[in-house]
Amino acid sequence: MAKKDVKKPVAREPAPPGDFTIKKSKAVAGLEKLADASQDLIATDPPWGIEWPGYGEFSDELVGQEFTSWCIEWMLECRRVLKPHGTFFLAIGPEHVSELDVAAKSMGFHKRA
Repeated sequence: MAKKDVKKPVAREPAPPGDFTIKKSKAVAGLEKLADASQDLIATDPPWGIEWPGYGEFSDELVGQEFTSWCIEWMLECRRVLKPHGTFFLAIGPEHVSELDVAAKSMGFHKRA
């Protein structure tokens, strides 16, 4: 049985313990304050745009194409501020995963399972 070609991960110097900052903000407004290619990791878990009650302080008023357009807006900002070998996590419900997967690929993101 032939061995599959496996790409080796890019070697990077690990960050020293405790050398990180967690930033929480409104999506686009917070991202606009960051410099290009300045972030190693972006983790997102937006409201899912499914009119789900009980989000508390968060609004889930955008649905359908309006929600998808808003996600594309902040995803473009994520792409801008992410370092070339940075990691972007997107937690999203099944209602929008297809559209956002296509959008992410068109922005140059690469999906890994």
